[in-house]
Amino acid sequence: MGPRHELEAIRSASARGDHAEAARLCLALLQAEPRNVEATLEYGHLAVAMRRLGDAVLIFRKLLAFSPDNTIAHDRLAYLYRVQGDYPNAEKHARQALAVDASLVNSRLALGSIAIARGDSAAALQIFDSLRAELPDDLHIDTTYAEALLRLGEFSRARELILGLLDRYPQSILLYTLLSRCGKLAEGSDEARLIAGLAGRDGELAREFADPEDRIRAYMALFKLQYDLAHPSLAFRYLQRAKALRSAQIPYRPEETVELNRQLTQLFHRELPALSGEFGAETDAPVFIVAMPRSGTTLLERMLATHPELSPAGELLIVGQLVQELCAHFGQNQYDLAALGRIPPRVWREAGQEYVQRARQLVGDARYFSDKMPDNYLWLGFIRAALPNARIIHLSRHPIDNCLSIYEQDFATPQPWANDLDWLGGHYVAYRSLMAHWRSIFGGQLIEVSYEEITRDPVKACGRLGDALGFSLPLENLVEARESGEILTASQWQARQPIHATSIARWQKLERELQPLIKVLGPVLPDSPSPGDRDQA
Repeated sequence: MGPRHELEAIRSASARGDHAEAARLCLALLQAEPRNVEATLEYGHLAVAMRRLGDAVLIFRKLLAFSPDNTIAHDRLAYLYRVQGDYPNAEKHARQALAVDASLVNSRLALGSIAIARGDSAAALQIFDSLRAELPDDLHIDTTYAEALLRLGEFSRARELILGLLDRYPQSILLYTLLSRCGKLAEGSDEARLIAGLAGRDGELAREFADPEDRIRAYMALFKLQYDLAHPSLAFRYLQRAKALRSAQIPYRPEETVELNRQLTQLFHRELPALSGEFGAETDAPVFIVAMPRSGTTLLERMLATHPELSPAGELLIVGQLVQELCAHFGQNQYDLAALGRIPPRVWREAGQEYVQRARQLVGDARYFSDKMPDNYLWLGFIRAALPNARIIHLSRHPIDNCLSIYEQDFATPQPWANDLDWLGGHYVAYRSLMAHWRSIFGGQLIEVSYEEITRDPVKACGRLGDALGFSLPLENLVEARESGEILTASQWQARQPIHATSIARWQKLERELQPLIKVLGPVLPDSPSPGDRDQA
């Protein structure tokens, strides 16, 4: 079979939803022809369809290495970087794509979203209005606009737009999901009535959906509705159905997490010269917040942003990108972690300087800036080697509350371990084990804060945190910080509410349903029954 027939087989498998088979065929073709442009594009599209956005970025970047003027690759990268919040790269690739083809929708949407994020609503509206006029029946344009409004906290405008779209597109399940994110759903409201129409009997759906993605979205919208209406057990049943579908789509291999942690603990140890603090960049501008997702990082970053000289950067992808780039340069590929042990001293300084340079494209010249990418807890050894003077805050939350909040999310960037209670518990235990290793090396260099502390007594928490950081945090500025700016994470509505402690011990309402998770978490649960106890493990 020649390349043309192989491409047809790939597209056929993809069209019928067999992404695993399509990916297998793509890999086979690319092994024979590494520079096959069409096969690489198909492989990238498959990665997007499978929600492996990080892999998709790497695939399209690889394509540009041997086909630098490929407009489709630039357009897809504009989309991928936009949804990940990496606006400098999104803008760069969007402009390169539009220089060749000014009609490309993804690239124009990227520029519209970037304009909203920068507060230039006039430019954004011009872009979105132009697109909507040219393509009045393109729902993707309208939903992208609605998502941008949600990220900015424009919940009323987003609600009005989505309700209008539902009149035109009542079959679009994505619209119901977006509607559920416009705030807390109230009994008898238009939003609650519309979402309730998705429900059938006995926790099932009112109708069948050919696309599994639509089934997941419907279940998640119904979960949000029943949760807001204070029916936790019914809400959890909908959630479990969504998660079962998602876990079937995105399998998780716990042994890979175990192996990653093993490699990191072997690479970064007390005697490693790179951790002496002598080789990295001298700057003290970065403030890292590391944690598990859904542990309050958005709230904590907004507390940090009360300092007049600190700019919040959100969840930066830069550390992970630098790790992959250095592994590829000094090793066999971007996943060859052993290569980090071969990095020359001067490169650690260059890596730290490169991190700051890339971050400055987003945060400007502020004296300090925060990076709240939760997964950076994996790379604390790398961060300490490249940026020995950076401040690192580890934010923890009661394990069951934290895991429940994670389980309730359908993350835009997939977290495969988050879709099954056993997987989730095991991943959390592995995270705690790795954090224990970092504490054994860095000790008091890590600033420990708990979610319970910052929600129960934010004034006291700000004072203690400011003392540890070496600068004050005027909490009176928090209202303004909470109400402004863009939020790219799942906390879009919650993070704009007044600080409260009502999420503490929320898991107790679902104690029976959460028994599989509680069993796995047993080794890391606090001895005290109080969920607010500080995690000192």
